[in-house]
Amino acid sequence: MEIEVKKSCGIFGGKKVEDRQVVWISHGDEAATLPNGFEVVARSQQGAIAAVEDKDRRFYGLQYHPEVTHSPEGMETLRSFLFEVSGVNAGWKMEDVMDEEIKVINNMVGPDDHVICALSGGVDSTVAATLVHKANGDRLHCVFVDNGLLRYKERERVMETFERDLHLPVTCVDATEQFLSKLKGVVDPELKRKIIGKEFICVFDAFAKELENNLGKKPAFLVQGTLYPDVIESCPPPETGRTTLTQSKVIIMLEVFLKT
Repeated sequence: MEIEVKKSCGIFGGKKVEDRQVVWISHGDEAATLPNGFEVVARSQQGAIAAVEDKDRRFYGLQYHPEVTHSPEGMETLRSFLFEVSGVNAGWKMEDVMDEEIKVINNMVGPDDHVICALSGGVDSTVAATLVHKANGDRLHCVFVDNGLLRYKERERVMETFERDLHLPVTCVDATEQFLSKLKGVVDPELKRKIIGKEFICVFDAFAKELENNLGKKPAFLVQGTLYPDVIESCPPPETGRTTLTQSKVIIMLEVFLKT
């Protein structure tokens, strides 16, 4: 869809009034009334508000996706906002985040503390474990549980990534029979989640106790690779009417760690 610039604006760089550009608008809704201080700086062909500006406070809003390939000039809009309007520099690197997080971990975990982590093979727990390993080395103890519900050869591929590529200290526990025997004949998804969660607690608890015996003390920290959406999934607001996913990893891991 084409939008037309109605007013010169910082985020549109050198765009002039009446200049047009193609953008991707996938929303069926539109803004009808603007907050105090805002002006319309671009509209769609149908007259819908496409971009707004509060010049004094340097606030901007777009009713389209500048980040997608269907908005050919969208990246230039983002560049203008970042470097011309906001005045940021391009010196940031992903390594900066890693170094900062490693410092945070080192400040939190004592030199003699051990850390325990359950790895699922997903991005969240893998990234968390990798950061802790870079900070604390082999005082990190990871466990990967094969519950018999993995994809074909997934266990082998995941363990190869953990050990060969990331050099993580991981123990693989084959609990296939334990899980599948408990799930036999069960068709209700919520009941399956409860069973899987309960059995995972048993497996992780056994691993934690064995680790405690080997170390002579309990691990001081639990690595939890959890994003905020996991928390929302675990505890949806009552007014939504959604059923809590009983055995979400957030609940499971906290239960286990408090128990051990």
